[in-house]
Amino acid sequence: MLVIRNMKNILAAIITLSFGLLQAQNPQEGWAFKFKEDPFTTDTVLGLRHLNEDVAGENGFVRR
Repeated sequence: MLVIRNMKNILAAIITLSFGLLQAQNPQEGWAFKFKEDPFTTDTVLGLRHLNEDVAGENGFVRR
């Protein structure tokens, strides 16, 4: 029982200390992610573009 209590305390300390190491990204730096432009063409093998709504939420909210 004492070992489990010590493990819980150690785990709680690790989690608490790890939050101190987290830092938010500076908004002025922007995102490091660079993506290539999607070369959309009409001759794709599998086109699912017709399934997209014209306006987001047109058919209601996403539900389970």
